[in-house]
Amino acid sequence: MRNPERTIGVLTASASNSAERELLRGVISQAQANGAHTAVFSNIYNFGEHSMEIMSEHHIYELIRSQDIDGLIVITESFADVQLKQMLGKLLSTLTIPIIAVGAKLPEFSGVNCHYLNTDDAQDLQKLTSHLIEAHGFRTIDLLTGQRDSEIALLRQQGYETALASHGIPIDEKRIHYGNFWLDSGRALAGRYVSGELPLPEAILCANCHMAFGILDVFAHSGIRVPEQVTVVSYEYSDERVQYTPLLTSLRRGREELGRCAADAMLARLHGRELPAFTPPEGELVCGKSCTCGVDEMHYLADLEQAQRQHGQNFFTVFNTMEQRLVDCRNLDEFTRVVGEYQWMIRDAEAVYLCLFRDWYDSEESAPDRVVCRCLTTWLDNTPFETDRLEFRRLFRMTDTPAAFYFVPVFFRMHLMGHIVLRFGNTAGYDSFLHYWAKTVSLALEYLRMKNDLRYLLRCQNLSETRDSLTDLYTEQGLRYVYNAMGEISGKECVMLVVRVCQFGDVLGTRQEQRVERMQKIAGMLRKLCGTHHIAGRTGEDTFVCLFQKGEPERLRDAAVSLLLQEDYIAEYGTDSFACTAQKCAGRGFGAVYEACCAGAEESLAALRKRRENYHFHQLSPIRNAIYLSPLTTFDPAELPEALAQDKDTFRHIYKKCFGISFHKDRIRARIAKTKQLLLLTDLNTTEIAEQCGYSDSKYFLHQFVKETGVTPIGYRKLFVE
Repeated sequence: MRNPERTIGVLTASASNSAERELLRGVISQAQANGAHTAVFSNIYNFGEHSMEIMSEHHIYELIRSQDIDGLIVITESFADVQLKQMLGKLLSTLTIPIIAVGAKLPEFSGVNCHYLNTDDAQDLQKLTSHLIEAHGFRTIDLLTGQRDSEIALLRQQGYETALASHGIPIDEKRIHYGNFWLDSGRALAGRYVSGELPLPEAILCANCHMAFGILDVFAHSGIRVPEQVTVVSYEYSDERVQYTPLLTSLRRGREELGRCAADAMLARLHGRELPAFTPPEGELVCGKSCTCGVDEMHYLADLEQAQRQHGQNFFTVFNTMEQRLVDCRNLDEFTRVVGEYQWMIRDAEAVYLCLFRDWYDSEESAPDRVVCRCLTTWLDNTPFETDRLEFRRLFRMTDTPAAFYFVPVFFRMHLMGHIVLRFGNTAGYDSFLHYWAKTVSLALEYLRMKNDLRYLLRCQNLSETRDSLTDLYTEQGLRYVYNAMGEISGKECVMLVVRVCQFGDVLGTRQEQRVERMQKIAGMLRKLCGTHHIAGRTGEDTFVCLFQKGEPERLRDAAVSLLLQEDYIAEYGTDSFACTAQKCAGRGFGAVYEACCAGAEESLAALRKRRENYHFHQLSPIRNAIYLSPLTTFDPAELPEALAQDKDTFRHIYKKCFGISFHKDRIRARIAKTKQLLLLTDLNTTEIAEQCGYSDSKYFLHQFVKETGVTPIGYRKLFVE
């Protein structure tokens, strides 16, 4: 058979989740029936909230930019993290390939040109509610749906209300309860029934299974018998129901059929045909023991078999020697051989490839574009081959029959090392045990990297002496070592910058944990300012030092000030809470320059202390902070004095006397500071920066920036970014 010419990409947050696996079965089966490959891109973890610990894994989604992907299907409801959805929305909006979105519409995808397909939640809930009325004769039915502002929750509520109305049953708002689609909201509602706060209805309908599981748990422990005293049913069937008692009756969404429809629509797009007519697939009622209809034995046995299979695999996954053997590996060849011996943990996989960046062991590599792929499957060709990160053709051509390729990330914290590609010849896909396997591979790779990184080992030997444990910057002793080395290279051109931050904390009442987090953020900002050729250190609880091989002291000081005038710092500490000073080293020893800079910083802080004694400081400080927190806002002095009981001229006078700068000039300074931040911390072009800083006229923006700094924005960036 000729190698498939088309590849349909699928974007999901959790390819091992039972709901996503049903959709994927439909997509893959239809793609294979039409001679097309499927490439699925998924992360390993699926946290509902943003977490810095797993930021690196989200880079797996950048692979959808590959020219080897002809069209993309996005499973929208799998994504929960708002920041990830925003990032994907921006990424998808840059693609020119056809995009089909499966599931509910996401506001974060508003700029994406895509065609949506979904099941009819309202129709399914109407069907489930009608079953309770017609088959069981119930008239008092409570609904537990999702959040009040959730489109999905409201659609399901609409179906419930339509069924009641069509059967002549009045809609009682007191019978509609709102949750969060998770176990805890089911438990909370069940507790209200148990306590007697709410009367027990004839039936409780839950808008998804997990909320129903929570209710069943509480009822089972509280002596409320289901279905004798109350019937409990749910929408969105889950095979996890065998873990709860009694066995839940649930309406199964037509996910697999929806997946086939999505694949059909994509294939029509790829072949230049009209989109096929779409009718949302109806859900299927699967009866259990939580109503009196009788157990659907076929589905029950299938769920039980899946649970038994998972239990058995769990035992062999936990009780094996994979971790110990990987820890003993001395090189990558040995590592890949051992990992390949444990491919059996990934059921049904035809082949597994480990694709690592060419310099995967270099944690500072920021934009790798080449990967070296090694086949881990012991009975196939294991010769490594190098390819572009976004080029998949060689992997796709390893088989001449339509297959499903799953791409998952290999990473450790903020260090992305590459990805794993799994090939399946059927629609089975992988389950949750891949998470354990992939996590073990990633951790073992990081351990192998550290064992072979002599620089890392040497750094660890003197970590307490030369590295600050809180920020990973140099300590004072470490700075002295570096300073002596820089003196030999830079001579009198070396510049020292000293920054004292987070002052007057007693006034602001900042908690210790907030202070620690702030110090770490400031360290990251200074590290960014220093780049790769300069040095940053922390010499005291609130004191940072930067060493530059060259530069003008005043410009370096001004850049540090601009970076500190960021929104989150100002919100916590205010604009008058830090001091920066810089001096040329001029051949002096570290101690002499450091003492001179500290003296300059202390002089600046003394002036700030005196400023804080000014009667008007605490009245005007919130206004000044607001200017820097929102530099785009146009503040009218005529509106501000009302709170200060001052006229406009008096306000301007006391403002300048208090802060040593006019109100108008300070507003300009806030915008210029924001401009410098974006120039130093982002890759935005000048037009984009002008817009973000509130300038509608780019020529005026350029004129004002040059007037304030003496250089163009591009010239300013080049002074720091080499």
